[in-house]
Amino acid sequence: MVNKKGAMHQLAQKRKRDVWPGYFSIADFNGGVYECDYVSPYTKTAGNLNADVFVMLQDWSSSDSLNGPICHDSIKYGHTVAKFTNSNLKDLL
Repeated sequence: MVNKKGAMHQLAQKRKRDVWPGYFSIADFNGGVYECDYVSPYTKTAGNLNADVFVMLQDWSSSDSLNGPICHDSIKYGHTVAKFTNSNLKDLL
């Protein structure tokens, strides 16, 4: 049986491998700087697989945003720290 960390790693590998026709992979933008071994870059800072709270997000980013200038926050933290949605979510949690 696979533990939670192993299962999340397997899911991340599946995300990387399986790209539907007409869609993009995170690796397709800015030379792949946003690609990671997480289910979504946003989960880079999650860290606790046994947390009492689970937040499901619909979208991580858009092709317009990812084609723009490189966001170093997104590379390091998996999200843009200064965006209202992200700061508001942290405040609510």
